[in-house]
Amino acid sequence: MTIAIVGTTKLDGFGTTLDIPYASTAGNLLVVHVSVGNVLTPTDTAGNTWTLALNTSTIGSTSQRLGQVYYCLNASAITSLTLTHAASQNYVAIVTELSGVASYRGGAMNTGTSTAATTSVVAGDMVLSGCFYFKTAATAAAPFPAGWTGIDTGIRGNNFNGLAYQAIAADGTSGPSWALGSNGAHTVTAWVPSVTEVFTNFRWTGSAWVPMRVKLGA
Repeated sequence: MTIAIVGTTKLDGFGTTLDIPYASTAGNLLVVHVSVGNVLTPTDTAGNTWTLALNTSTIGSTSQRLGQVYYCLNASAITSLTLTHAASQNYVAIVTELSGVASYRGGAMNTGTSTAATTSVVAGDMVLSGCFYFKTAATAAAPFPAGWTGIDTGIRGNNFNGLAYQAIAADGTSGPSWALGSNGAHTVTAWVPSVTEVFTNFRWTGSAWVPMRVKLGA
């Protein structure tokens, strides 16, 4: 099964909570990229369990824009997502819904103005790449990287959050270089497509009948 992006939404705000209206389809993957100071708590109307994939505060100083990437595989359908933080903060959150995802392959993060974070990928994977940095009036918004499709960007105060994706055609590594206006963080997460294996026939090996398998999907 080919992974597809079936929906996305962006919201920004200030405070200890950010309520994001979004209606999802049961069984899909939900991912949220959040530009915010420290680790927060995501909850939703279906009571799904959210997992922290990447936290850029573990590799950057407080002068660099911090962000987190959370996900929920095989999520029950929601109508909204709430992000809760211990102290009032500026938030920029981008929620992405993907169908056809079996699991999280892995991810990576890096800091700098154009230093790519790369992760191992397999043909059929979908990769999401985010960037977080401190944007001032004098710095331009980061353009989407060449060869990647933009999902959205957002700014709240000095918080910049950008998100793009790439469908993987061959095994290797993946990760773009975002041209950030100031020192910031880059993230990449790779997602594995669902594959259905069916038995279609049998073949004689000379000593036994062996089922022939066909994988339907990516």
